[in-house]
Amino acid sequence: MATITSQQILKYKNIIIQNDKGADAFVTTTNPILDLFTETRKKIPEDKDEFIKLVKKIELAKNSDPEMFIKLLKFHRLIEKGNGMKGIYYICMIILKEEDPDMYEYVLNWSRQYPKDILRLARLSSMFNPTESSKGERIQMDVKNPDTMPISCKRSNKINSWAKTEMKAGNIKMNQQQQTVVSLGPETALYSHLLFDTIKFIILGKMFDPKANLMLFKYLGYETNHFAVESKIIWKYVEHLLQSDPEVNILINA
Repeated sequence: MATITSQQILKYKNIIIQNDKGADAFVTTTNPILDLFTETRKKIPEDKDEFIKLVKKIELAKNSDPEMFIKLLKFHRLIEKGNGMKGIYYICMIILKEEDPDMYEYVLNWSRQYPKDILRLARLSSMFNPTESSKGERIQMDVKNPDTMPISCKRSNKINSWAKTEMKAGNIKMNQQQQTVVSLGPETALYSHLLFDTIKFIILGKMFDPKANLMLFKYLGYETNHFAVESKIIWKYVEHLLQSDPEVNILINA
């Protein structure tokens, strides 16, 4: 992208307006990446037109400079005191997943600030675009037909909604033994492995190792009701990983 001087910017039409106080203000930097970086709203716009406008701004930034766009995913989560623009990050990631699932899965490993971000993206993905992790990780779970599932509480509603979208996407299937097999999404697979690694560190007496993240337990603990489905899948798969790990089994059976 060619460099634009400050004097050239002043010659652009329709980029200077008067704000509510009557002062001149710029509506764009003329650089899509900078425009997205200066997006500071903390809440996702509820107005449809405003939301579409924000999505177009994200799309323009991504298409103008994909490399800088990916870097920006991290910077939006590392503003002063760690209070990044969460809403912007989530929308950017979902758009990236729609257009480049492989890059999304790669970026997810290092761009999130908190373990909770992984669960948030897992929930958004299960609502709009449920996909299987690139490693094809699966678990056997007792999943009832969502059409016959009783809707008696919030948790039942969430499991019912999740089951419908996952079945439609082909991520819940019956194997030859008539067992229900659930494919893990990239988000739940990543969280499962991070939790497994931390539990293994604890078993090995390395609880205070820098790579052990005890916050993983927190978000599956006090917010289990909110992430009821994700929590169930993650714990089920972590149990499988622990049972399959030779080193863990030696220590447990010693």
